[in-house]
Amino acid sequence: TITTGFGSTGQGRFVHPLEKRSLTPHEAARVQTFPDFFKFSHEKSRGALQTMIGNAVPPMLAEHISLNLLVEYYL
Repeated sequence: TITTGFGSTGQGRFVHPLEKRSLTPHEAARVQTFPDFFKFSHEKSRGALQTMIGNAVPPMLAEHISLNLLVEYYL
């Protein structure tokens, strides 16, 4: 997962692999496995987006845990 500090190289230490800059909110959402079409409400401020993305449970992780719990429950 990624933390809310991804917008600052000193705070979150998440940097673009090819360019000398921190990740954009869109790139961080991709790292968290959110699909490109996903909208984080109507929030536009970078700080609010960083908080929402950094505090979110990655969708693929949630899916994996949910499916395993369902399998265990029905066995």
